[in-house]
This record gives sequence, structure tokens and C-alpha cells, in this order.
Amino acid sequence: MEHAKAAPLAPIACTLRLKNVSTGDIAFFKKTFLAIFRFAIVSPSGKESPLTNYGNQLGFSSEEGENVLKNLKPGETYTLTIPALNRLFDFSETGKYQVSVFFKGRKGKPEVPSNTATVSVEEPKDYRVMVEESSDTKTSKDSEVKPEK
Repeated sequence: MEHAKAAPLAPIACTLRLKNVSTGDIAFFKKTFLAIFRFAIVSPSGKESPLTNYGNQLGFSSEEGENVLKNLKPGETYTLTIPALNRLFDFSETGKYQVSVFFKGRKGKPEVPSNTATVSVEEPKDYRVMVEESSDTKTSKDSEVKPEK
């Protein structure tokens, strides 16, 4: 993972590289990356960032990719890119987030940590909001107030 800057609501991409440094094969299902990786995302206020509604609905599986077994031989690397990490986790606070990822591995084995990346979510530079008048907000002839005679 690398350090990044992002505007609020802009996609925050996350690339994970899992290298098998053991002497045996590692097998996992490619479609269930939230089940094999544990994300530790600490917000600028020091609290852990929760999953968003979308992240919860995802049910710890990816909508994309094949649900096939991936086998990593010793020395091989598997790369996975999550195009918008902030769709899965809450990045709504401005400031610096610390993002770490842990490979869960097999039962009884310790988690394998990643490096920690810093993601800076910056204040928007322009707060203007475009508002257009819709036809249902205009006063119709029937609802006009007529002056008394």
C-alpha cells in the first residue's frame, strides 16, 4: 500500500500485494477478499473506521472477480486492487487515516501484517452547491393567492 491524498468522496484505491514467503502453498478464494484480509483503518480522531452500509451489505465478498480458488506457490505474488476503499469503509472525516491490512491465513496461524499507509482526506476547496429549480417547486396558477377586492 502507498500513501495517498484524496478529496472527500473521491475514490480511494487500495492495492494489496500478497507474496508467499513460506515454504508451502497458500490457497484462498479470490472473491472473498474481506474474509481473508482484515482492514485496520484508524480515522483522524483515533477511532477505527467502520464498514459503510455498502461494505456491510457486501457480506464479506467481492461483487467482482471469480469465486475460484487461488493457489500461491512459495515466492509467488498475488495483486488485488480495490478501486474505492471508501465505498467499503467510512472516510467521511477530513484529516489523516492510518490504513493497515492483515492477511488472516489459516486457523491457528498468526495474522500477517502489511505496512501502514497514510491516506489524507482533504477539505473541499469549493463548497458551492448547484441548485436547479424543478417544475414541482414553482407556484402553479391554481395555488396563487389572489388579493381581496
